[in-house]
Amino acid sequence: MDGGGDGDGRRARAVFMAFGTKGDVFPIAALAAAFARDQQQYTVVFITHSAHQSLSKHLAASNVRYMPVSSPPVLAAEQLENGSCNLFYIGFNFIQDPVTDLPLLHMREESPLLLYGFSKEVVERPGYWPSGAHICGFWFLPMTWQFSCDKCMELSGSMGFLRNPKAFLMVLKTAIEMMNYRFILFSSGYKPLDSAIKSIASSVAESSDRVASAPGGDSTLLFNDRLLCFSGSIPYSWLFPRCAAAIHHAGSGSTAAALLAGIPQVVCPFLHDQFYWAERLHLLGVAPEPLQRQHLIPEMDAASSIHNAADVLLGAISSALSSKMKAQATRLADRLSLEDGIGEALRIVKEKVLTRNKN
Repeated sequence: MDGGGDGDGRRARAVFMAFGTKGDVFPIAALAAAFARDQQQYTVVFITHSAHQSLSKHLAASNVRYMPVSSPPVLAAEQLENGSCNLFYIGFNFIQDPVTDLPLLHMREESPLLLYGFSKEVVERPGYWPSGAHICGFWFLPMTWQFSCDKCMELSGSMGFLRNPKAFLMVLKTAIEMMNYRFILFSSGYKPLDSAIKSIASSVAESSDRVASAPGGDSTLLFNDRLLCFSGSIPYSWLFPRCAAAIHHAGSGSTAAALLAGIPQVVCPFLHDQFYWAERLHLLGVAPEPLQRQHLIPEMDAASSIHNAADVLLGAISSALSSKMKAQATRLADRLSLEDGIGEALRIVKEKVLTRNKN
């Protein structure tokens, strides 16, 4: 492939595509930006959902074109169609199960280049993986890219599992009353949960508790200032090191950030690869056994159901905060801090793809 040429139409293009929520999209955006800075002879294009518009200005600063998939099909075709240009397409497997789907690739005559944005400290490379599969280390966005802004659009993803958000909040209230910790709840702009938060905040039954809102209007304090409900965006890489533990759904992004922060985790997976990551965290010794859905979100509003769920949650938090689990989380984070996932991915791409195309 010719990486040079006069004018944008004759330059080679590298196209990065990522679809999903932040945990799916942010790592690929970080890689696209790093590639553009390292390989300035390429026109780099990043394609994703229009809901990730907040990335566009940061990508532009790294000379990456942001192309939302919501643009009209004809326009999208015109933007990519140019017979005189060289097109370099990089596909990254970031949705499939990182273990069970790979043996199928082994049956192919020549396995494709497959880059995984997680650490070998978290997932060991099985011997039966094809030669084209590489574990690079985690890919993180710069921290400054991830704070809320006036023009940012939140993408909450699928939260259909939260059928009874008020019961969930009551579980948190019960747990908070039995602990000396303060909690931060990210609602991600999920309307049913935000509505339940507002309902509790305005309820006469909560009149004995202090309810306050932050000046920015994207957060509310509940339960005697012990629970901060936040609907904005903030980098987990900034927040988690300041926390005793993280309670989350075992999504890939949350998992990676908590591992790097060196804090124990309590996880409750709901769908897709979350079950895989939840099990890995438990096997690594940085999280107790994963909670089941009913442990965190009871189907019934009855006081007995709320208390039973709170007891299970408290037990999991207690296990996570044990000295053994905290020490293991710290040890693992120390090893992860030595890795450069994006740098390793770029090295492999240059060795396996760019060098080959020049020959």
